[in-house]
Amino acid sequence: MRQENKQEVYQRAGLTHRVGFGRAPALVIVDMQIGFTDPEQSPLAGNLDQEVIIINRLIAAARPHAIPIIFTGIGFEPIHQADGGLWVKKIPTLRYMTRGSMYVEIDPRLQRQADDLVIIKQYASAFFGTPLAPTLTAQGIDTLLVTGCTTSGCVRATVIDAISPDSRDCRNTPFF
Repeated sequence: MRQENKQEVYQRAGLTHRVGFGRAPALVIVDMQIGFTDPEQSPLAGNLDQEVIIINRLIAAARPHAIPIIFTGIGFEPIHQADGGLWVKKIPTLRYMTRGSMYVEIDPRLQRQADDLVIIKQYASAFFGTPLAPTLTAQGIDTLLVTGCTTSGCVRATVIDAISPDSRDCRNTPFF
């Protein structure tokens, strides 16, 4: 059986179409917090040194264009963590991520400024149960650049939720 080139398959299926940028982008940096970026401090963390460098390049590129930069992090109520729902039951080590702990702090190697918004969330998506959508809408944001960790979890969930509202008509999808 002949093996097809994946790029050819994607092109034939129409999966390579680009929408392009709108007029008002924002950079969303997902969960680049000590609990995930400092393996010496947290059992949840991995070595994300290269990712920190690359994200700092994105931040540096965004600043001259006045592109809003929004950081998200996971943080739960420190006493009972009921706000984590089933997620903390499935991944018990997430219980390290308690509000007010060092694990929730954005990695200090990132070039965050005081006026960058930080949203603390309890679930994978940066949109679920947070003020992110109305904040972006109020600022007229029509395009999101999303990066962070983990790509298969929180970054993916954020991107899916960004594109999901009224996706039948992409002109009415606020961040597409």
